[in-house]
Amino acid sequence: MGFLAPALLAGLLAVGLPIYLHLLRKQQQETTLFSTLMFLEKTEETKTRQRQLRYILLFSLRTLLVLLLAFIFAQPFYRQPAASVQADRLTVLALDSSLSMARDGVSDAAREAALRVVNGNSGKPMQVLSYARGAALLTEVTTKSDVLRDAVRAWKPGASAGSLAELAQAATSIHANEKKPLDLHVVSDFQAAAMPATFEESKLPPGTKLTEHVVGGPADNWGIDSVVAPARVAPTGKVDVRASVSSYAQSAKTLPLAVYFGDRKVASANVEVAAGGRAQAEFTNLEPGPRWTRAELRIEQEDALPGDNRYYFAIEKTDLQTVAFVSGASVNLSSRYMETALAAIPNTLFRFQQLAPAQLTEQNVRSFAFVVIEASPGVLQQTGVDLLRFVRSGGALLVLLPRTATPGMPVAVAETTLRTASQGTERGDLRIDQMDPGHPVLQGLDGLRGIRFLSAWNLEEDGLTILARLGDNTPILAEKRLEDGRVLLMTSTLDSASNDIPFQPVFIPLVERLSRYLSGLTARELSRRVDDFYEVRIPGVSAVAAGFEVTGPDGNRAVSRAESLSSDGVLLSEAGFYRLERAGGREDLVAANVSPRESNLAVMDETQRSVWKASGEDAPAATSAAGASTENERRVPFGWYGFLILAGILLAESVVANRYWRSSAEEPV
Repeated sequence: MGFLAPALLAGLLAVGLPIYLHLLRKQQQETTLFSTLMFLEKTEETKTRQRQLRYILLFSLRTLLVLLLAFIFAQPFYRQPAASVQADRLTVLALDSSLSMARDGVSDAAREAALRVVNGNSGKPMQVLSYARGAALLTEVTTKSDVLRDAVRAWKPGASAGSLAELAQAATSIHANEKKPLDLHVVSDFQAAAMPATFEESKLPPGTKLTEHVVGGPADNWGIDSVVAPARVAPTGKVDVRASVSSYAQSAKTLPLAVYFGDRKVASANVEVAAGGRAQAEFTNLEPGPRWTRAELRIEQEDALPGDNRYYFAIEKTDLQTVAFVSGASVNLSSRYMETALAAIPNTLFRFQQLAPAQLTEQNVRSFAFVVIEASPGVLQQTGVDLLRFVRSGGALLVLLPRTATPGMPVAVAETTLRTASQGTERGDLRIDQMDPGHPVLQGLDGLRGIRFLSAWNLEEDGLTILARLGDNTPILAEKRLEDGRVLLMTSTLDSASNDIPFQPVFIPLVERLSRYLSGLTARELSRRVDDFYEVRIPGVSAVAAGFEVTGPDGNRAVSRAESLSSDGVLLSEAGFYRLERAGGREDLVAANVSPRESNLAVMDETQRSVWKASGEDAPAATSAAGASTENERRVPFGWYGFLILAGILLAESVVANRYWRSSAEEPV
């Protein structure tokens, strides 16, 4: 026997309390002289003795009460021998719920194998779980075979990729909670792709006995790796679709491919795929629908795994949006260069309009996708109030700082002030030295580092997020959030007088990135993977302004408007299209596709499975040379029995104390 909290045995010292109450605080009796006791009845002496016996009994009960409380709080336990521990095991039935288990006949074979495990372990405590992306407990630990069978019959595979790391993590958690070694029965096709990158991630808990129930097996299969197509096109735009298809088969195959826009087949082609190889297919000049197009690429031939024969992608046809360029000069090089760059973007979604400061009003500013302003002296003073309201209500602004600006000039729309100018002609060439590679504007644009800057402004940086700096630490691109809107500051311009951006190949991609980011049309991924978390909420935008609603591929609501106030997005748990409705009525479509890993139906080799199986059979070592318990021993607490005894003692103490004090009160004085 031992105690989990032996320090609490110090509570035994509290036994002094009843001793103090019963012995040291006896009522002091007054001594009264009396001539003789011979005339008193003998029965009085008997009553006194009875009272004394009851008093001793009450003292004993209270002392036992204190001792028992200290004993219970010290949490006593006894160690169950190793042989007993091995006899007390928990059976866990794990069902692989990955996409590869959805093959014709495999899921039925998995249920039959699982039911045999349940029937073969009738009467034993058992738990059923499924695993793929994470693990889901289908039952609690139970001996009821009917409950276990119902869980197995209700199980079905999903669209997730399999992972033995998720199974190992779930088994480790059950082992830690139940304090029992596991008899783990795994029903799976044991896909080789399910093994994690590092073996440690799949290691089973100590004492685990693994039994494999293999269903399915290797089979010839073909899958779609990727599709490349524009996510957004202009009203008159056409789209080209390129696809990559992989073979996981022993022989070459001619595959019929087709592109569908909705339920309409718009293009088809046959592609020859070598055994274990990859092939490309291209479909050109396709006409998308009027607003949103739910597009699919299909392999129009049955194979071992139909679930990977479709690839979903969404195409949006959007109206051209107007970009306003505000300048105090009628002829402006930055304006001309930007207009040319916007027109040169393939399938451009923007048209350009130059305005004088007086032409920008509170009414028309809201009609623009975003506003570019060259902050020469006086321009911001004329437009600052309208632009500030525009940004705070969700608009976007790009501020260019020309050489004609002056030190100390406030830039109210970004809540900053200009300090000094850095001149490349004086300090040598100034080039970008630091960039935030994760920002949507800068991601993948390493060519920006080759730009030579002749002029840039230092400014007050408090409250700004610096996205890029020059070699002398001058910020060249910064961002400021104002309520629901944003301001980008370029501390130079887009003309050849301050830098050579217009003459660099990166100029047009930069203008496209800036335009998409500021207009809210940041180039989105054409497709996401099943089990990805799609972040819907725009960072920095209030919950009310960024409220949204999500409808899943099955037509049911995945996230309600009320739920979106406490959620940042949606988990893409199924393959297909998710419809997003944002605040203001703007819609978006997100396509989710299965992982290409599931297309490869090759099975783990015997050596790999043997090593994995043996990972849970290692005998745990002793924790100390002093005879401390090992993983083969289990500490069995029994302190809770003390609460039953404690309840009985409390009841007895109450009865005895009540009778004692009542009889004392009834006795004549």
